[in-house]
Amino acid sequence: MNASDIAINLLQRRGFIIEPCSEDIYQLVGPYNEQDIKYLSDILKSAEAGNVSPNGTFVVNNNPDLQILHNLFVRTDERIGGGECSVNRSWSEVMYSQYGHAQDIPVSWLDPYVAYYVRVLALCGLFTASCCDGNHINPKRRTLNIVFDSPIYSTFHRWMWEKYGQSIHIPWHWSKDKAFVKIQDDNASEIYNNLFLSAQLFYEKKDYFIKVRQDAAQRIGKEAAGIMQNEELIDRFISELELVSSKNIAM
Repeated sequence: MNASDIAINLLQRRGFIIEPCSEDIYQLVGPYNEQDIKYLSDILKSAEAGNVSPNGTFVVNNNPDLQILHNLFVRTDERIGGGECSVNRSWSEVMYSQYGHAQDIPVSWLDPYVAYYVRVLALCGLFTASCCDGNHINPKRRTLNIVFDSPIYSTFHRWMWEKYGQSIHIPWHWSKDKAFVKIQDDNASEIYNNLFLSAQLFYEKKDYFIKVRQDAAQRIGKEAAGIMQNEELIDRFISELELVSSKNIAM
């Protein structure tokens, strides 16, 4: 890769979802917001890399300061967790709302090594809450956590991995509301890189994931869901996911 290609790759890894418009022009794709435009503009200016327009298109020159971009991943404090907020959504809202993507999270709010992954999960319709990349000085805090707003999202996330992520190695531990993995010096680079690769894979399947979630929820029905215990509802949701996914083949 040349220097501009490396710069684009680093910007994506930092959390910006980018697609090429032409050979030299790139586009932020959604959702993005004014904070993302400003943050990207500040980064490009600092790295003498280019400029971004208000509509999210930008160029990267052939001689960006790559060290500035690498420094985006250097932790400067011991803050724990990203900027997403849990609002304790009800099961009914989680399963039956007809939204496509989840919350619009500014890149600058998110821990660098999980930012792209969290934003792709949002495009797949999964609400997260204070995810953390585990890149801490204190070894007791070195756990990568993908935390969800409701157990149904954690269930769906695990299903995504078991169904389509098996070719990418991340030694996840699964719990009711999160997935986590311990970060150590000898595995950090591999885990962070594999998380980015899995996010790219899930990004390509985002429309499929939204459809099968909505179809599975519709097959259960609000009335039936309202009288089920949580564990029963999760089991039923998984069963319906398997059924609808067999009829909607992911591309």
